[in-house]
Amino acid sequence: MDPLSVISSTIGIIGAVASAYETIKKIQNLPKAFDEVNKNLPLVRDVLQRVYERIQRIDPSVAENSDSIREAIKTCHDKVELLQKIFAALEEKCKDRDAAKTWKRARAWYREAMRGMQADRVEGLMKEILDSMRILAMSQVFSLNDDLDEIKEAINSLSKVEPSLDDSEMEMGAIYAQQTNRDHATGTQYNMSGASHYIPNGKNLNFVGRLEIIRRLQTMLRDKECESVALCGLGGAGKSEIALSFAHWVKDTMPDHSVLWMSALSSGSIDKSYGDIAHKIGLDCSEGLGVKTALQRYLSSGIASPWFLIIDNADDEAMLKDMLHDSDGSSVLPRDDGCFTLFTTRSWDVAQCVSQGNVIDVEAMNKDDAKNLLARLIDKNASSEPDEMVDILLEKLTCLPLAIAHAAAYMKRNRKSTSDYVNLMAGTDENLIKLLQQRMATGKATASVLTTWAISFEQINMHHPQAATLLSFCSQIEPKDIPRTMLPDFTNEIELDQAIGTLLSYAFIRDRGDMRQTFDMHSLVHLAAGVWLREMKGSKAATEAVVIRLDQLLPESLEEIVEEWWAYLPHACKLLMSIDMVEVYLTVKAWKMRSKQS
Repeated sequence: MDPLSVISSTIGIIGAVASAYETIKKIQNLPKAFDEVNKNLPLVRDVLQRVYERIQRIDPSVAENSDSIREAIKTCHDKVELLQKIFAALEEKCKDRDAAKTWKRARAWYREAMRGMQADRVEGLMKEILDSMRILAMSQVFSLNDDLDEIKEAINSLSKVEPSLDDSEMEMGAIYAQQTNRDHATGTQYNMSGASHYIPNGKNLNFVGRLEIIRRLQTMLRDKECESVALCGLGGAGKSEIALSFAHWVKDTMPDHSVLWMSALSSGSIDKSYGDIAHKIGLDCSEGLGVKTALQRYLSSGIASPWFLIIDNADDEAMLKDMLHDSDGSSVLPRDDGCFTLFTTRSWDVAQCVSQGNVIDVEAMNKDDAKNLLARLIDKNASSEPDEMVDILLEKLTCLPLAIAHAAAYMKRNRKSTSDYVNLMAGTDENLIKLLQQRMATGKATASVLTTWAISFEQINMHHPQAATLLSFCSQIEPKDIPRTMLPDFTNEIELDQAIGTLLSYAFIRDRGDMRQTFDMHSLVHLAAGVWLREMKGSKAATEAVVIRLDQLLPESLEEIVEEWWAYLPHACKLLMSIDMVEVYLTVKAWKMRSKQS
């Protein structure tokens, strides 16, 4: 269908969704996610109506010939259609006089409807619908700037709502079956019905450029002979963001492919990634196999749907080899025909080793893309600043995305111009930058990241002591997958919220937007904070703060361990590798637990 017909059809389906909601809203204890979805329907309808009117006024072929516009309109239609089918299924059940009208009963209908359609939760569908609205609103063809803030606010509000169904209940279509082989032995099999996705971070709405790299990855993904590729480049060059953008592209355009993300920062993080993915696809590891081996065998068996695996931050060759092998020395890296693994790494040796020579060199951004990124991040057109000054700033930042992000965050928060920031860079303590470079073994280009970090850190340290304390705390644990529940106790929740908000506003941490309120810190930011803390003789106090916090969270007996504590384990392992004192402390703690049980 042409774009106008698709939009017209979508608007009609939205009306059907709203109508069905009037029935299902009577279900007792209906999750708030349904209310939030219904609340956003008028916004989606109005944006589509405005897009429809603008297409009518211009040449309709402009929309037809734009891949991004056509894809956004189609995505919106497809997701709205799935939403309508789920709402209709619940509405039909609610019309049954004998059916119980409570969520306890209705959740089974909901789960059944989702699995039958291989659909995401209603809030997940609405998130994709709003993402497509954002793309349309940002298009120069439509220029719906007035709608953009409302769409962003709706996406943010939706990200904070409780899931309508727990991950553990979804199992993403995992089907349990008993198979009998020719020897009449039985075995457990899990099939991915459709596809499973484990991508900790949502789409980066500020991602720009890198089209050549994305196109190369698309070509390699379709090449049956290519099993793996590595993105290699400086820290802060944007490797992980490219991988994240490509992961969501695969998820959106190749629905039969599972997209799975692993963090290789440490043995603790890779172990947690294997465990999280196994849980996500409903893999049973109760037959004596370790999680790594069980997942490797399953993904390599041909039973699973085609998959795309990302192994992020694979920087240490020796540690990587250890992490990707089980206790008996066998590889736990899955391989299968038609499947694809993408590594991100700062090490050229690692890149060559893991990719059979399929290495894509990730360099700094070109100046146009860098200027576009800067403009997006400071929420204004970079051309409003003197071109010469913008060029000088980007040259000093060496067009590295992480350095641009830090500079933009500082300018936006403190209302500084590009010329102000250039002057700040000129006045930065060169000895501190050289010290950080020496301790971190970084190259000249990464000095731009360290300079922007130092400028922001000085501001935080002077004016936001609680945020500085939180940064010090985070520098002693894993930089990825940091649960809010693990963060230190301040006087009250407001103080913690303010400290988190400060680090977010300076782009020192990133909110994953999940229901657990999990945060990530770029590995270079993490490393710089740790080096600075050691030079200031503050690492011991920060480490002790982490130990005390873990002590508060660690239950008195193994029976009391809850799922949340497994999220803390990579951070505890990070401590175990850092100083002997912690190992002794936790060993004594574990001994005390065992003593109480015996």
